[in-house]
Amino acid sequence: MIAPAAWGGITVSKSFSPASITVGTTSTLSIVILNNPPPGGTGSISFTDIYPLNLKNAATPAASTDCGGTAIATPGGTSLIFSGGALNGNNACTVTVDVTSTVVGSYLNNTGPVITTSAGTGAAATATLTVTAAVSVAVDHIRIEHDGSALTCTAETLTVKACANAACSSLNTADTVSGNVTWAGSPGGSVPFTITGGGTGQTTVSLPVPATQTVTLGTSAVSPAPANTSQCLNTAAATSSCSMTFNTSGFLVTVPDHVSCTNATATIEAVQQGAPLNRCIPAFASVTRAVNLFTNYISPATGTMAATASTGAVSTSSPGTVHNLAFDATGRATITFNYPDAGQLTLSANGTAPTGAAMTGNATFVVAPASLAFSGIPAAPLKAGQPFNVTVTAQNACTTPATTPNFTAQTVTVASSNPQPGLGNASAINTTLTATGGTGSINLTWGEVGTIDLTANRNNYLGSALLVSGSQTGVGRFQPAYFDTVVTPGCSTFTYAGSITPAKDGQPFTITTTAKAVGGSVTRNYAGISYAYLTTLSNAGVTTGFSNNTMTATDFVNGIATRNDVTYAVADPKTAPLTLNLRATNNDTPAVSSSGFTEGITEIRSGQLRLQNAYGSELLNLPIPLEAQYWNGSSYIRNQQDNCTTLPASSIAMGNYTSALAACETQIGYSSGSGALVNGVSSYLRLTKPGATNNGSVKLTLNLNSASGSTCTSPTASAATNANLPWFGANPTSRATFGIYKTPIIYMRENY
Repeated sequence: MIAPAAWGGITVSKSFSPASITVGTTSTLSIVILNNPPPGGTGSISFTDIYPLNLKNAATPAASTDCGGTAIATPGGTSLIFSGGALNGNNACTVTVDVTSTVVGSYLNNTGPVITTSAGTGAAATATLTVTAAVSVAVDHIRIEHDGSALTCTAETLTVKACANAACSSLNTADTVSGNVTWAGSPGGSVPFTITGGGTGQTTVSLPVPATQTVTLGTSAVSPAPANTSQCLNTAAATSSCSMTFNTSGFLVTVPDHVSCTNATATIEAVQQGAPLNRCIPAFASVTRAVNLFTNYISPATGTMAATASTGAVSTSSPGTVHNLAFDATGRATITFNYPDAGQLTLSANGTAPTGAAMTGNATFVVAPASLAFSGIPAAPLKAGQPFNVTVTAQNACTTPATTPNFTAQTVTVASSNPQPGLGNASAINTTLTATGGTGSINLTWGEVGTIDLTANRNNYLGSALLVSGSQTGVGRFQPAYFDTVVTPGCSTFTYAGSITPAKDGQPFTITTTAKAVGGSVTRNYAGISYAYLTTLSNAGVTTGFSNNTMTATDFVNGIATRNDVTYAVADPKTAPLTLNLRATNNDTPAVSSSGFTEGITEIRSGQLRLQNAYGSELLNLPIPLEAQYWNGSSYIRNQQDNCTTLPASSIAMGNYTSALAACETQIGYSSGSGALVNGVSSYLRLTKPGATNNGSVKLTLNLNSASGSTCTSPTASAATNANLPWFGANPTSRATFGIYKTPIIYMRENY
């Protein structure tokens, strides 16, 4: 949507491309600033685009600009900050950044004002990004995993996977996939399978083949139809063969899924087909036999570490190492198995049957890391909103935990929890990294003050029920990235100064300090003695002249503190106007400061009030000239910007009456209004007419910083009040005289 165009100035437009994405994918946000001369160039261009909730910069934001300047977009951040660009003539500037969201929704994004130093401010532009649910991954093919050999006396367990890509490194876990596993042989046949959507993307089936033979595995009637024909993986030989041989004797090997560097109980059962009904009976009973054992790497397909068993080392290749196994009366031998790495393996056994026939058997299983450990987190404090790197390492359960390098090509979910003192303005961390060689790193962003816990999880590792997890508590602490300060001057556009010699108090003015994260969001958790710090206000680092210029930790509420009684004193009242650059700096280590960010300013003027003498007829009200002045460097002049000073009539003391004028025969007051100056002048201060024969004068004194004397604001005298305007210095005085008239002579000239 395009902001309204103008002849002269700038036009701002914004768009998303594409305008609709699925969760986790990216769209390019483009902001285009068009210069519309005359009068000419834009000068420096800047804006801060704060995104709506749940819209973030991509992991690689790729922020760019084609008109110079700097575009800042932190990975996972919630804003785009641009500054320093410039345009001349009828040219356009395009600023882009890649954004994403993990939450379904419609996101209306507003640029905020686009500010230039020479072409005014461009109206904010808006655009909407639609984020929809992820589309289910198509089934590339069905993969049947088997170990190449089986027994005729028991059904063989096969694993069926719905592969989402050609390498089957990713499974379709969203859709329900059904069909049949077929076997071509004598007589041949099929068994049905169903892979339930929302699960692991795989299932198992039992295939019975009652006669000795080699069969070929396949699939039929698969729905939804895969893009490609079915494939096989022989886990024992690590080949793609779909051939499987059924024998009358062999080994039934069982190894449970387990944790790396822990002892798992493996069983090797020697069986053969027996009568009646072709059931399995022990091939060995109550005897010790030499059996060769070896492992194969399945996922990943290679490795560097070997397993050990209670009966000795286990080879990583055929024909294996000899192990003397003690078979019990049921034909079963039990050993412990220990593997210090991770992944999917096959344990194969081969030997000789009592008949002299070869016996084989194997089992495929998963060995998961014992834990995921965090490391490499930078030392505290960390800046809120600034990316920080963490490393996650998969480790085994050995006495001294070591990295499991075969934990590779694995997606690990990293999330935040237990934010202290609360979530505040931050967005919870929920992202993923890919571990390679046992480790993975990622930049994370936390946009608040305090601490968080981090968790790392890999569910259903390699299709098993094993959970690999780890945590790191108390990450941080995080401090604000910077402060912004806003100043409300004591008198609209300026503030009256106090002075050191002679001593006088300055006019109070207000400073609001806001703690912020990188990207500009307020760190609401910066509050109270546990999470905020004493903050000192200064003139760009110089504290001389200030009073009431500190903010305590408890002054900060939701990241914001305000002090409305700050004053500033110059050394000498005759000091030319100066500008204060109000900086906030706390006493944290390292200190957080507003230096380099938005800092409020106020002009400081050293002022006085001038009360002039007046004279006139006792039959008329007498105007009293009153003027606010400031020292301009060489003299006191009228302060035409003063529209804030109010002088109560009751604070003007009246005394020292002369001649026939008595107390309260004339009263002080305003003919209109309440005594507020306009452009530095009071036009309505007056003494009422005392009447005929009441000639004389009265001394007027302004009580600027204390109450003294009496006054007449009515026919009855009353105590004069304090005007509470100490920044004007010494009390000014004047004399008002009734019964003195202006001369009737219009022009007079003396000649000599």
